[in-house]
Amino acid sequence: MSSRNPSISRFRSQFARLKALWILRAFSTSKRKDCFFNVSGFADDDLAEFLGLMETGNGGRDRAVTTTAMNRMHHELEATTKVSKVPHLAQRNLMRFTQALGLDQISSEILSLLITIAGSPELRDMWRLLRKIRVGSGMVDLVSAILGVSRINVKSALDSRSRLIQTGLIESEDGFKEWELAEAFFERKLSDTDLIEFYGVNKAPDAELTCESYTHIGAALELLLNYLRVIKKSKVRGVNILLYGTPGTGKTQMARAIGDELSMVVFEQSPTNENGGIRSPMDRLKGLQMAGTVLASSGGLLVFDEAEDVFCGSFLSRSVAAEHKAWINRLLEENAMPTIWISNSVRSMDSAALRRFDMILEVQVPPHAKRVEMLEREAGQFMEKKTIECLAENDRLSPAILKRAVKVVDALGENASAFDRKSAFLNLTSATLKAQGFRGVDEPRVDYIPHDVYDVSLVNADCDLASIASNLSHNPSARICLYGPPGTGKTAFGHWLAKRLGKPLLVKKASDLLSPYVGEAERLIDEAFLQADRDGSLLLIDEVDSFLRPRGEAVRSWEVTQVNQMLTSMESFPGVFLATTNLVEGLDSAALRRFDIKLHVDFLSGEQVSKLVQVYSSHLQLGEPVEEVLDSAALLSGVTPGDFAVVARRHRFHPLQGPQGLVDAVIGELKHKQIQAPKIGFFASDV
Repeated sequence: MSSRNPSISRFRSQFARLKALWILRAFSTSKRKDCFFNVSGFADDDLAEFLGLMETGNGGRDRAVTTTAMNRMHHELEATTKVSKVPHLAQRNLMRFTQALGLDQISSEILSLLITIAGSPELRDMWRLLRKIRVGSGMVDLVSAILGVSRINVKSALDSRSRLIQTGLIESEDGFKEWELAEAFFERKLSDTDLIEFYGVNKAPDAELTCESYTHIGAALELLLNYLRVIKKSKVRGVNILLYGTPGTGKTQMARAIGDELSMVVFEQSPTNENGGIRSPMDRLKGLQMAGTVLASSGGLLVFDEAEDVFCGSFLSRSVAAEHKAWINRLLEENAMPTIWISNSVRSMDSAALRRFDMILEVQVPPHAKRVEMLEREAGQFMEKKTIECLAENDRLSPAILKRAVKVVDALGENASAFDRKSAFLNLTSATLKAQGFRGVDEPRVDYIPHDVYDVSLVNADCDLASIASNLSHNPSARICLYGPPGTGKTAFGHWLAKRLGKPLLVKKASDLLSPYVGEAERLIDEAFLQADRDGSLLLIDEVDSFLRPRGEAVRSWEVTQVNQMLTSMESFPGVFLATTNLVEGLDSAALRRFDIKLHVDFLSGEQVSKLVQVYSSHLQLGEPVEEVLDSAALLSGVTPGDFAVVARRHRFHPLQGPQGLVDAVIGELKHKQIQAPKIGFFASDV
């Protein structure tokens, strides 16, 4: 087969000559030439075709002839290629990129080479063939040969501590990581935001809330705003803010609202890539570092969501922050833009990392009054005030849940009735809360007990309840234990007292606070007291005997820590705390001493039973009870307000026959309690 020496005239553009020169330099040693050939000829026909070698040396099988042709071509290109430049558009993008990153000349040349390799099919073929060479010092030798620069300088630029490697743009043996970005360098004019989008950093959507929506955070938010105002002017490096709180409390929206308030463009680091895949924590961190460097002069604000992926480990593995402690610490200390880190939890975060945040703010669910305000603003057009007040009692109703529900409801259009919109809202919010493991939201229960039924004169307590309420209105700080049989009105007293004092009531049942996970119940107890303090609520814990069993009888360590946590929280709580129990004799003695008042609520007296017969007969429109009916009612013992409530509810679907029917139904409830009591030892919850 004939041999033909290729001419460099085939490379018509300056860029084509540059690529050919780089390829021939790459294969200039015998060791690297071994990668160019295989037993049948050329290792890559496309690369040989680009160089015009397909018809040289019998298709590459005569290696000596082909090598001579390659050497001749290499010599000619070295002699005639005066300026080594990539196309103007790519050169412009590269210059912008390297200037933003603050790279020195040699680092800039290396980055230009590696981006050009990633963006050029011929050079990618060359890079692939030299895979085995690109290991350790071989990578330094290869880059030094291709660029024709000092090996010492290349080694320094590719050191693991160098700026070029620290940016995360390249890896010492793999080259430039973002091939799509490299191709874009040659296709279009890239802006700073175009560059960072390849690393998962995008301009944040418009904020749906304002800083006014977060006034419940208090002085901490104002301090943060003032701090960032100063930082915006001074451009200090290493500014990090940590926002944490349970999911849905509006942390991301708060970061966006801060940007709006301070006229700072917010950029967010996405946990997912353009294909929906999950970015590794290290890739996200390097993208954040890249964005901070490129956008340093923009006066913007960076947001890194799901920071627990970086800072929180598990029983089986260390956190990314722990594995790369020095690098993470340096990132926090030197980041070029103010950065807000967002996490659902800080419990597993390394204290060394926490110390490097300038400010740490907990973003909580808005207090009761703010929840009412949010609901009135967003859903007041299709929900009445009574329903709004009821929904606001749910302490898990966050801005995020509310916003998404309203978004769906608004999509129903103006043709949907107020009833349909209200039903949709309730269903949506309930479904989300239940999916998160919380109780849903409901419309207010139909009240089958008249408002004047819960009169303190109709509660058989051993203290003057009206006097206690009056005194608390002047000094709303007390710890009260209400004990007695089920149904006697202990929980109802809490609702009455809250209304009397004009405060919201936060009710927690044992099921809300107990948890199978070690330490979780203690956290939930502490959180309940903190939330009541933030909301200015009365706190009522039902079935408190579940937490305050005598510590001397404890079998497991967590039984003791739960009591300790409850006692600690009780002592530090500045408001009104009510605890109800049916089993006061089962409480820890130290706990009992900490209650200011131990209120015994007993069965109704005969006079109170007669009075309730009159009240319910009027409310249920049963007619006026005659004297004989009232006298027979006064003879009953063991009756509670809860018995009347049960009978009133049953009246909806099983109507009572006059006042005597009411009394007979109450007697039936008494018989039922007598049957059940020996079997289970306690009664249903209070009403």
